[in-house]
This record gives sequence, C-alpha cells and structure tokens, in this order.
Amino acid sequence: MTIDVNANKVLDVARSYLNYSEKDSSSDLAGGSVGHNNYTIFAKILDDLGDFYNGKKQGYAWCDVFVDCVVFLACNKDEDAALYVLCQPKYSAGAGCAYSAQYYKQAGRWSTTPQVGAQIFFSYRPGDVSHTGLVESFTSTTVTTIEGNSSDRVVRRTYNINNGNIYGYGLPRYGEVNSTTPAQPTTPTPVTPTVPTTSGCNIKLPELQRGSIGASVVALQGILIANRISCGPDGADGEFGDNTANAVRIFQ
Repeated sequence: MTIDVNANKVLDVARSYLNYSEKDSSSDLAGGSVGHNNYTIFAKILDDLGDFYNGKKQGYAWCDVFVDCVVFLACNKDEDAALYVLCQPKYSAGAGCAYSAQYYKQAGRWSTTPQVGAQIFFSYRPGDVSHTGLVESFTSTTVTTIEGNSSDRVVRRTYNINNGNIYGYGLPRYGEVNSTTPAQPTTPTPVTPTVPTTSGCNIKLPELQRGSIGASVVALQGILIANRISCGPDGADGEFGDNTANAVRIFQ
C-alpha cells in the first residue's frame, strides 16, 4: 500500500488551521479559548503516539511540532510515512528547529532556495535556528509561509526572498511513500562545537550562568548533548535557560 503525500495535500491541512491559537493548559485544548502557554492539539497528537519524539513536547515552543503534525495528518496518520517524509527517525529531537534542519541536511534534502511545500527555517542570531514554517508560495522577490507559534497562532506571513533571517529550506520527501517504509533507524551524531582546549580532553569555556547567550553557550550545549543529556526541545539554541541549567546539574 502507498500513500500519496504531496506539497498541496500538506498545505491544505496547514491552511485548515490558520488562526488556531495556543492554549493555557491541556484542559483548554477542546475549546476555542486563546492562551499563551504553548499547549496545542498538535503536541497532543504527536505526544500520544509515544515514540515520534524523544519526549513529550506539550508546553514547549511548537512551530516545528506544527509542521510535523501537519505532515503526519496529511499522511493519513501513518507515523512511519510521516517520519520518512520529514527525514526524521523515531524518538528524534525533531521538535527543535536546529535538529530538524540537521536531519534534512544529513539526508541530502537541504536547499538555499524555496520550493512549494518546503520547510523554511529562520535564524535570528548567528548559530541559532529558532523558527520554522511551511512555504506556501514564492515569487522572484517574496516567499509566503504558513507558520505555527507566530504570535501564539497559526498564521500566514510574507517575507522578502532575500531576508537575512531565512536560514534555508528543508525538502520533505514528497511523492509516493510506502506506508511501511521504516523511519531512519538512528539519530544523527550530535555535533560538538570546536572549543579551545588545553589538552586532549580538558575543555575550557568562559564562565557561563543562567541568562548567558551566544556561541559559548552553544558549545556548552553541544558537549552536554554529545553526552546524551538533553538541553530541551530546541537543543543547542545558544540560550542558557532552565533546560540548560538542569542539564548542567545532571552532568555534574
């Protein structure tokens, strides 16, 4: 059996959620109330599968979860097919934009130019991939997207095609997808940033604390992730927040 998964089908599902707003708690998911605590039906759908991600994502930033859930629904809720289209393994860190972009790159599905149905990624600071959506259309001068978690909603946005915040485009595996196609069996090897060393094993970083940002924080997070300690759903995002502080405590 095959499933016809194409850009138009995925975008039709995405359009059906335009103006959807996040909720304040899980008890609000069935209602129409507007919230601000990152609770969404998209996270619930994928969390309920149990093995789509490397943990529950309800209550976290959900722009990438929106894209993944839309693809899952467009695949007639076939989990293996959706993961194949998204170039992700099961139990992945694909809810984080940086990891999702990495999966596309490792699958050879990365582009610097848009395609209809591509997953667009944004970077607002060097080394930081922190937002994503789907390309709905583009011209020689603009690219129009559908994005989740944009001002707490699913919205349509239009950007200059040369906008400096556009990091690049992941190209999903659209077309005839065998519904039993297994997801890629292993997660990518985390990339540990190069940092100054005093010997072969002693890694020195500047003194960091909660609230620190930048390349040194990315380096710290890369070391933690390489030791299989999660820094949260956004991975090495360059921000020393609660998730990174917890990861440091676990490492210590």
